[in-house]
Amino acid sequence: MENMTHFLILKIITLSILCANSFSMTLLQCLAKEETYYAKIKYTGPNYKLNQVMIEEITSLGNLSLTESYNKKICYNSAFPSLRLLEYLLKKEERLMKFEVDNTLQHITYKALLDKSGNIFISYLTGLQATFTVPGCIEKKVPEIKTLMERYLYLQEDVNKTVLDGSHEFIDSLFIKLNNPKTFKGCSK
Repeated sequence: MENMTHFLILKIITLSILCANSFSMTLLQCLAKEETYYAKIKYTGPNYKLNQVMIEEITSLGNLSLTESYNKKICYNSAFPSLRLLEYLLKKEERLMKFEVDNTLQHITYKALLDKSGNIFISYLTGLQATFTVPGCIEKKVPEIKTLMERYLYLQEDVNKTVLDGSHEFIDSLFIKLNNPKTFKGCSK
């Protein structure tokens, strides 16, 4: 009986350690998991390319971890962590990452990533449109995309990135439509 109790206690401790480790996944591990999924299904479309860009960008930051709330939102409650991460970067979420206190290089590199998030998103949207046979379909289905692309085309040199990317409400509206599988119905003949 005593051996069984020790065994159960050891099993509970082991499981709790494993569970704790599974919820403390770094962002790089999260993105690598997404990449593994794409490799498994042999997918090389715009989400795969976005994932590659995000892995490259996050690698330059060092192996940072997301704050707990964003870790849940991006790595555990999202079908496409790279796209969800990009959404928060576009919103210029300052409390997205856990930074080392004295590492100013991480902060500077993160700010640079926030600044280029709009260009990364435009590149993703261009790749997404290329997967459809109807020209300009994504802009017709999601008018916010046309607005965003026009801002980057005409105002990129004159306006700061926060204004270019739009308000949180604008970005939310865009991503709600973008993440809805029915949105792009009719974009391929």
